[in-house]
Amino acid sequence: MTDAQPTAQDIANAERRRLIASRLQAEYDQAVAWATEVFGPGWSPRGRHSLVDKAEETRARKAGDKMQAAATVYDARNDQGETRHFKLVDGRPVECADYKEGFAAMLFEPHPTLGFVDQTGKWHAYHRFSLYWAGFELYEPRSAESLAASRVKREERKIEKQAEEFPLFAVQIRAGDLRPEKRSSGRT
Repeated sequence: MTDAQPTAQDIANAERRRLIASRLQAEYDQAVAWATEVFGPGWSPRGRHSLVDKAEETRARKAGDKMQAAATVYDARNDQGETRHFKLVDGRPVECADYKEGFAAMLFEPHPTLGFVDQTGKWHAYHRFSLYWAGFELYEPRSAESLAASRVKREERKIEKQAEEFPLFAVQIRAGDLRPEKRSSGRT
């Protein structure tokens, strides 16, 4: 294997990963603080239920942005496997029985303008909000050196695969003197 020196892209990717990991860790730490405040020590956040307005869903999908929740209910679990829920009221965590109680009427609130007409001709409103669940994701980001090593390994495997596909030219392919053209996947 050749020496894997990080490229500018490897360094930029490592920094992006570090920023994402830092943001995810901060979100988790905040949820831990809220769970500890409402339930006491020993409770770890497991995930969150979020209600997102249909208009916000559409906006975020078109823009490629993160959706902003209209309301969120968090679940926390202790060492005995018990699960409890809480939501924020005026910035303070408040326990609720489950996500349904936490969202109350918002969960099934009808949309004021979107809906459908059934076979009998009666109009029915869609729900105003979509329900999402997301677990807390934490990871240790890889260094630029590690990303560079992985890139080099991928490139070596690609060369080896090409050498296997074209055994008559394997020596030239491995030496870097020949790169066979990519075959069409049949897609246009």
